[in-house]
Amino acid sequence: MAQHAITLSKQQQRALELTASGLRVYQVADLMGVSVRTVEAHLAEGRKKLKAKTTPEAVAIALRTGVIMALTGIMLVNAANINAPDMLRARTNRVRVPARKELVI
Repeated sequence: MAQHAITLSKQQQRALELTASGLRVYQVADLMGVSVRTVEAHLAEGRKKLKAKTTPEAVAIALRTGVIMALTGIMLVNAANINAPDMLRARTNRVRVPARKELVI
């Protein structure tokens, strides 16, 4: 019996890759420039295509099968630290990351 290759859309791959790197759904949405609901839809469709019950299971399957690549070096910069308040604002104009007074490395 022949196995069929798993094909995810670019958005589904990106959402899974960013989730695999440890980002939360709202952070993935900010980076992708879409709503949280859109990211949740991409992840749900990815889970369905990968026949996974949970997102962590989908990430594991996608990494194991080579459908996505592990991302390294993703760093979220706090807007208050770089004086760019619009950098991390969502479409609702609410800051998603709490402001900090000092940069923690």
